[in-house]
Amino acid sequence: MRSLHEIPCSALASQVNTRFRIQAESGSLIEVTLAEVKMRREKPLKAGCRPPPDAGNEKFSLFFSGSRAELLPQNTYTVAHEALGQFSVFLVPIYTRSSDKIDYQVVVNRPRNHSLNGNQTKG
Repeated sequence: MRSLHEIPCSALASQVNTRFRIQAESGSLIEVTLAEVKMRREKPLKAGCRPPPDAGNEKFSLFFSGSRAELLPQNTYTVAHEALGQFSVFLVPIYTRSSDKIDYQVVVNRPRNHSLNGNQTKG
């Protein structure tokens, strides 16, 4: 299993509209689709203000869609993908108006200087 911090945002974004499998607490595998990868833009700093501790971090969200019949509660799950392998995420359900669909969000806020092998790069 790899860390989500080892997977570049661009690699995740290249998998939009593909299937991911989530290991539910019951042991069953729940299929979801990566619907969107949304980058968070940094707000300009107001004059005289200090930058927040996470300034410069890479911030983005992953949005998955799945069947409401297989609802997953907020929790940490192991996710598997054919091209990306297995990794853990903290998943939060987002209820939709659709009676048969549920969306989920994963929020990522990590240092920008990371490499594919998980080691921090020196900058």
